[in-house]
Amino acid sequence: MLEVKKEIEVTIIDLDYKGDGIAIVDDIYVYIKGALKDELVRALVLKVKEKFAIAKLIKVIKPSKDRLKDSVLLGSLNMSHLSFDMQLKWQSDITLKSFNKAFNKDFEIAPIITDNNNSSYRNKVTFHIMNNKILTLGLYDYNETRLVKTDRLDIANDNANILVKKLNDAKITVDFNILKHLMIKNNSENKLLVTLVSTRRSFIGLHEILELLDLDKNVLGVTLNIKDDVNKILGNKTYTLRGQDFLNENNLIMTTKSFMQVNFKVQDLVFEEIRKHILGKSIIDAYSGIGSISYNVLDNNKKLTLIDNNPENIKLAKEIFKDKEVNLLLGNAEDLIDELTCDTLLVDPPRQGLDKKFVNSLLNKKIKRIIYMSCNLQSLIRDTKLLANKYEIKEITPIKMFPETNSFETLVILDLIN
Repeated sequence: MLEVKKEIEVTIIDLDYKGDGIAIVDDIYVYIKGALKDELVRALVLKVKEKFAIAKLIKVIKPSKDRLKDSVLLGSLNMSHLSFDMQLKWQSDITLKSFNKAFNKDFEIAPIITDNNNSSYRNKVTFHIMNNKILTLGLYDYNETRLVKTDRLDIANDNANILVKKLNDAKITVDFNILKHLMIKNNSENKLLVTLVSTRRSFIGLHEILELLDLDKNVLGVTLNIKDDVNKILGNKTYTLRGQDFLNENNLIMTTKSFMQVNFKVQDLVFEEIRKHILGKSIIDAYSGIGSISYNVLDNNKKLTLIDNNPENIKLAKEIFKDKEVNLLLGNAEDLIDELTCDTLLVDPPRQGLDKKFVNSLLNKKIKRIIYMSCNLQSLIRDTKLLANKYEIKEITPIKMFPETNSFETLVILDLIN
């Protein structure tokens, strides 16, 4: 019988959507973070409920042939103990199972989109300032409960990693109560935009940090963002301290607060896939950001409308699309969609998915095709179920946008039911 603080030996039968191992004891599902399928493990029971239990991995007695390392240090690499091929299979399997269960039918899914690379792919990394009088950059540990000093993140850009190591080695005195984060973005040419995130415009150590950054030829710009909400990394105000406040990326523009997919090569593969599915002559790109998707799938024969509620995104889109005829709308998609029509609708919303008002508007329209890109499988399935009376799923494609992590990206094509 399962009891809290009792050790158990179990065989893992599967992985859940978070990548945690699943065992069954006395008809109760036991979830064990860090355990892999087919492993025999010893674990300590932490919590027991009526239908499930949580246990902490103590020892892997019989490891999986797909295990690459004994343990994982960082939450940012929470699937790095599993071989890359099995990461691909796990994501595809979870995607298929989730849709089949939600819709009570058997779907087929397309092959997962991947460039088969699992290192140095991220074009954006955010490090936290640890509670130390000497500047120390860290990331959260595997259990996401404490910060760990980090000189290198394997999935980050090489030049970003070099810079992080320099900063950690510089022994710069700082006030960690004021300086909170350091964000580094890079473009495909490996040039960097560094953002210091603090609660004030001036703080101990700022001059020394800038001196160090001035010596790095790959740093094209340094900005300072003022943190005004403890629940968010970035605040509303950003100041330029050195050089430029942007990076150019294949006709697109990256700034401190602009959104772009973190994996350039996989992003380009996704653009190719989306381009195949554009129907008709008119496109609406809702939740458009700076318009990176529509810019890369648009041809001159299409009429395009972009909708975004961030003034900075619309400002950047005006620059990006300056040579094209595009209708740019600032506002919430759910407030503007009623007055618009199109043949193909592109949506790439935040993790919480589509606004319910937006979904209701789509149910009253006759848009031929919806192309839905999502970073949250749960909200994606919720929204596609809400649309199911009017739009049917034609294709589901998993995307390995975030190798070595349990984060999902998925592309779904929905067509109007005749």
